[in-house]
Amino acid sequence: MAMPKFAFSRTLVGALPSWRARFLSDAKGSILVPFAIMLSVALMSVGVAIDYGEMTRVRSQIAAAADAAALAGVSEARTNLLANLQSNGTQRGKILKAAEETTRTFFTTQVAELSAVAPEASIKLNLNKRKITSTLDYSATYRPHVMSIFGFSTMPISGTAETAAETVPYMEVTLVVDTSGSMAIGADAAQQTLLRNKLGCAFACHDGNPVAGYADAYAYALGNGIKLRYQVINEGINALINEFDRLDPDSEAVKAAIWSFDTDHHINQAQTSNRSKLRMHLPSAPATSGETEGATKFNEAIGHIMQTVGKGGDGSVPGHPIKVVIVATDGAQDPGRFWTSNVPYRQYVAPIDTAFCTELKEANVKVGILHTPYAEMSYDWGYNATLGQPSQLGGPGTRADDIPIVLKACAGDLYLEASNSSKIASGFVSIFRAAGMPRVTH
Repeated sequence: MAMPKFAFSRTLVGALPSWRARFLSDAKGSILVPFAIMLSVALMSVGVAIDYGEMTRVRSQIAAAADAAALAGVSEARTNLLANLQSNGTQRGKILKAAEETTRTFFTTQVAELSAVAPEASIKLNLNKRKITSTLDYSATYRPHVMSIFGFSTMPISGTAETAAETVPYMEVTLVVDTSGSMAIGADAAQQTLLRNKLGCAFACHDGNPVAGYADAYAYALGNGIKLRYQVINEGINALINEFDRLDPDSEAVKAAIWSFDTDHHINQAQTSNRSKLRMHLPSAPATSGETEGATKFNEAIGHIMQTVGKGGDGSVPGHPIKVVIVATDGAQDPGRFWTSNVPYRQYVAPIDTAFCTELKEANVKVGILHTPYAEMSYDWGYNATLGQPSQLGGPGTRADDIPIVLKACAGDLYLEASNSSKIASGFVSIFRAAGMPRVTH
């Protein structure tokens, strides 16, 4: 029995070399194939990562170019439509087509050197009432570097850029108009000289003292065609209402309120989009002049007016309108005519307190001031006793010279000095346009 066992062992041992060779040969084949597959997968993963990262970068650049192009086209369309609001449908269509070409040129220029094949864009601008919309659909082909080895020669890129702008945002305008006795001054130097030559003073006082067959100097001025400051201010308000009609013919976006102040403050018309109501409630004749009437108590009035204004918004929706307060004034606070006999009160005929500006601006309300300055009246004793006195700000001039300094500090770019009739009449519109630049949104 041992022999066969030994013989068997010799046979097994002798067979080992050929069995091992066969095993090793089979093992090499079984390992190389999976290794080759794993290597291919790894290379493809790296390729995907490299090419996808590059494609993502290119896609972001194209998307940014599309956004910028759409914005440029809408901005051009808005500018040209605002300048041609009375144009007909054909003309508006041409403006939109021109803006589409601007959009296309802008986009093509921006993507010209990107790693993409001929990005194409389909562009459409539309106008619906006050709103301009732009839609830019784009497509391009990215040619991968590593992935092309594995047969992926192209990778598509596409997207849409949408931009909108309103020719006029939602707005609430509050007009605060001086109707004190000083608003019965001649509208400009020529009218003041005319009044002086006729009456001996530059004011058409609404005081009940008969003049040349008229009830008072105010009635005389009206009867003889002498234009007073308050009349030109009302012309300016009418021009502003006409501007509302031009920009917002459907009365959907712009509301306005009219306040006036003299010895007290008055709400002529609360916030409304009804233009007829606004025209019906313009500030009336200047307050009657007297010891207590016809004063300019702006500092006492503005606090109550501010409470009705509230916080301003961005103009994107009706509930968040841009809010603008425009004050029309000569900028002088006047406690009452009793300063003529009560000397200590003359110091209070001085620039208005502009602390209200900070409070309104903190509430995101824009403040504009239409300043109708006094002409220098060294011939008038009352002027010399008040505004003609030395500066209260420590400047080299007079109190009258202080007024534009404090008003400019209040309103900044929305300050407008209107020293003649034409500037007064156009002043409200100028301030409104500067304050209400339309908002462009994505």
